Amino acid sequence: TGSAKLECPQDWLSHRDKCFHVSQVSNTWKEGRIDCDKKGATLLLIQDQEELRFLLDSIKEKYNSFWIGLSYTLTDMNWKWINGTAFNSDVLKITGVTENGSCAAISGEKVTSEGCSSDNRWICQKELNGTHHHHHH
Repeated sequence: TGSAKLECPQDWLSHRDKCFHVSQVSNTWKEGRIDCDKKGATLLLIQDQEELRFLLDSIKEKYNSFWIGLSYTLTDMNWKWINGTAFNSDVLKITGVTENGSCAAISGEKVTSEGCSSDNRWICQKELNGTHHHHHH
């Protein structure tokens, strides 16, 4: 009878082909990344403005910052998503000072650059279609 419709876990938001989980606790970017891993998810990879808008509308605590899966690496001298894809500044603008050890967070309507060791909440994502694109370099 066709493929079973995949459902998001309880307490996760669903939008298009992704599930989202907004953490209730704050921690460093690395701890957020580990937490998402434990949930079988990854830190948020924003695909476009529409997805960002959906999340901003869904997040009640707009005054908080939320880590996403984007960090700055000196080796590349560039922002990179944790799945290995390069950051596209046409989709998002990053505000704040960028230095080595900077990680990105959604704060209000903006994506801000913050020290990776500061404490923020975070957003995890799972893709529903089961096709995970891993880029190994």
